[in-house]
Amino acid sequence: MKIELLNLDNVKQAFAVANNAIYFADRSDYKSALYEVCKTLNPKIDDELIGSKYIEEDIQEHKEQSKTYEYLVIYEMPNIRGRCKVDRTKLLDNFTELEELEKYLRKSNAVTPGISNDIKSKLLVMDFKLLRTID
Repeated sequence: MKIELLNLDNVKQAFAVANNAIYFADRSDYKSALYEVCKTLNPKIDDELIGSKYIEEDIQEHKEQSKTYEYLVIYEMPNIRGRCKVDRTKLLDNFTELEELEKYLRKSNAVTPGISNDIKSKLLVMDFKLLRTID
């Protein structure tokens, strides 16, 4: 289940629905109020998915996906050594993901523009370091 909050107006409207359900502290149907809050916060969700599963894991996954990681990458190509900063949405925690980083650098302009694709195709990442995480 994808959690997608669209804007602050949706959050304000959802808060009003929840507040009013609490305000009328009688035997109101809280389930329908909570359903309305969910639908207000995430209007693109299919109705049958609301309340169909526990979503704590999805929230954590969404948080991880929404982060950007900035790396300092040291690379080599024939007769060229260099370094550059690279932003990725995936946490690179070991050298098994090195090939993915090399493919990205070979295709991107993060490495000095103007270098021929033939030379870029021989790019090898020598090392990388996580500089910061951007939320």
